[in-house]
Amino acid sequence: MIHDLSIRNIVTKHLRANPFQRNSQVWISLCLDDIDLESASGAAQLYHFDYYSYNFLKIFIYFTDVDEDIGPHCYINHSHKPFPDNFLYVAIQPIPDTPMIKCLIFAVDNLIELYGLKGTVMLVDTSGFHKGKILSANKHRLLILTEFVDSISRFGRTI
Repeated sequence: MIHDLSIRNIVTKHLRANPFQRNSQVWISLCLDDIDLESASGAAQLYHFDYYSYNFLKIFIYFTDVDEDIGPHCYINHSHKPFPDNFLYVAIQPIPDTPMIKCLIFAVDNLIELYGLKGTVMLVDTSGFHKGKILSANKHRLLILTEFVDSISRFGRTI
C-alpha cells in the first residue's frame, strides 16, 4: 500500500511535499460492557486531535465491516482549521462527547461517522478533532493505520 502510486500521489498532493512513512499500526477495538473514560482515552475513543508533525496525513483501512455500532471513525469536519484562542486550552486533553458537543464551535452538521465494508480506505487529516466511536455491538473492529509526513518536517521525530 505504501508504494501504491495512486495513494502516494494523493498523499504527495495533500502534503505538497515528498511523503515519508512515519509509522504503521494495527488496531483492534473490542465491545466492552463497562468502559470508563480513562480507558476510552487510551483507546482514542474520546475526541482529540493529533499534532505529530506540521504536515501529515493518516491512512486507515478497515479489516472488518464497520457500521454505526462497530466503532466507526468519527471526525468533525473543518476542525483542522485554527481554533479560537479560548478553545485551545480545552483541547489539550481528550474530550468526551457531551462536553465536546456543548462547547462545539463547529456546526453539528460537521459531525461525521465514517462507515465502510472490510477493505475501505480512508485518508484523514487527524489534526482535526476525531475519535473511534465506542462499540455498541458485541463485535470487534480491526483496522490498519499508516501515517505519512512530509520529508522536511522534523516535529515529533528525527528523520
